[in-house]
Amino acid sequence: MFLKHTKVTLVVVMVSLILTCFCGQALAEGMKKDGSWVDDPWSYEVTNNESKIVFYYREDIANGRDVIIPNTLGGHPVTSIEDFCFYALRGSITGIEIPDSITELNAYSHLLALEKIKIPQTVTGINDEAFWGCSRLAKISIPEGVKTMGEGAFGGCTALWGVFGGNGITSIGDRAFFGCSSLWFFKIPEGVTTIGDETFAGCTSMRSITIPERITSIGKDAFLGSGLNTITFESSETEIYDSKDTIPEATKIIGYRSSTAQEYAKKYDRTFQDINEVSGDGITTQDIMKTAIVLLVLACFVLVLIIARISRQNKQLLKTIEDSGSAVEKANLPG
Repeated sequence: MFLKHTKVTLVVVMVSLILTCFCGQALAEGMKKDGSWVDDPWSYEVTNNESKIVFYYREDIANGRDVIIPNTLGGHPVTSIEDFCFYALRGSITGIEIPDSITELNAYSHLLALEKIKIPQTVTGINDEAFWGCSRLAKISIPEGVKTMGEGAFGGCTALWGVFGGNGITSIGDRAFFGCSSLWFFKIPEGVTTIGDETFAGCTSMRSITIPERITSIGKDAFLGSGLNTITFESSETEIYDSKDTIPEATKIIGYRSSTAQEYAKKYDRTFQDINEVSGDGITTQDIMKTAIVLLVLACFVLVLIIARISRQNKQLLKTIEDSGSAVEKANLPG
């Protein structure tokens, strides 16, 4: 009986030791004191069988490193990322690849070295200030599935010159491209109906933009400090925020007669052009007339040069004939 109990006790002790060692090692390697888990170089939390990355850090990271965010951590899909997760390495990360498990972007602001980012088709929203201050990000492609772009989403991205895709976007927040001084290529998505406050303020490289007919309103300081030469309104009823700073002073406003665009131009002494005088390529009838006059003058100048050249040739020919006639006459004189 004693031996039987001793054997049972030994078995229990051995199992306990094994479990203690295993769990102890797992806790030592996997769980931090704050309850988050570690899978080097990722720290993450698990809630409702979904992983949320809270921190990323590598001591051995070198400048110019690309980061690939894992699809899963701890056997659970990565569905979200804590704000400023990458901030500790903001000057080192040059590229980020986002997994299909992520549906919203929010954690990439102030990554000063970031030059490229791969956004999956599963993303539906770019949250407020998601890429604010990523001053080396030059271009970005937005998948068709993205529906919303939050406030200040790309604000301060001073190298950003082109935004491609994004045709599924229905909402663009205030200051979305604030201070994007290199931006010149952006087509307003078909689903967008309003342009918010300061959306393109400080976009000094933007030279022209067309406001589609579906746009119902333009917010305060929407184009303040931009480099617009022309702004074209395809609707006669688009509401323009009543301030001289909404559209730059040097910008020509193209729109319909008796429209809100013409009223704004008249009130704030802006140059206005009737949209009916503009061709599909954005060329006005005045531009066509000026070009025609220039071409006509050039044609006349060329014609004068041709006539002058022919005249000189004729004179030379006549002189040659006269000289030849004189020589013949002299040759026929009696000796």
